[in-house]
Amino acid sequence: MRSAALAFRLACAAAGLACAAAGASAAPDLSLALNCPATPSEAAVENFLKLKGFKVANVERVRRQRNASAEAMDIEALDGRAWIVTFRGRLVSDLPGSPVLVSYRATVESPPPTAHDDNFEKALIQFAAARLGCEVVSTEHADNPASAAAAFRETLATAKDRLREAQVCDKTEATYSAADCAKVPGAVP
Repeated sequence: MRSAALAFRLACAAAGLACAAAGASAAPDLSLALNCPATPSEAAVENFLKLKGFKVANVERVRRQRNASAEAMDIEALDGRAWIVTFRGRLVSDLPGSPVLVSYRATVESPPPTAHDDNFEKALIQFAAARLGCEVVSTEHADNPASAAAAFRETLATAKDRLREAQVCDKTEATYSAADCAKVPGAVP
């Protein structure tokens, strides 16, 4: 049963959703759809989040190190308030003879009930536009009620697991440990 629950959580995380066991979901506090003319700098995203007090996991870098790359970008971050920020770049089209199309999205999630951090949200939007050079195509805000707490706890548990996995499996980090990484099932799917 644990593996089925983990698979469910990972599927939800891959879809960018917070899913509770009953299938309920919580929407991100802030979701930005980004049109980026060039691939955004992963280092810039990581540095921005670290400067804002987040622990950062570059999940896609770990996948690339294992020759299992799935997306253009997958960076997850978690802070002491249990806020989760993600930057993802999903491959939309790579048809032969056509340009590769990537859909970029940044999301912010906080424990329900939602308590927006206007200063952080504004800084994130400004960072995406000014530093990354991306056009913010759409901005969506959501307010989750306290009843969405179970769904958020599932998302938070997955984020914590993936952060720990990336810390021991990312060969570019001082926290890398081949022995500990070998114990990670699938090593950051």
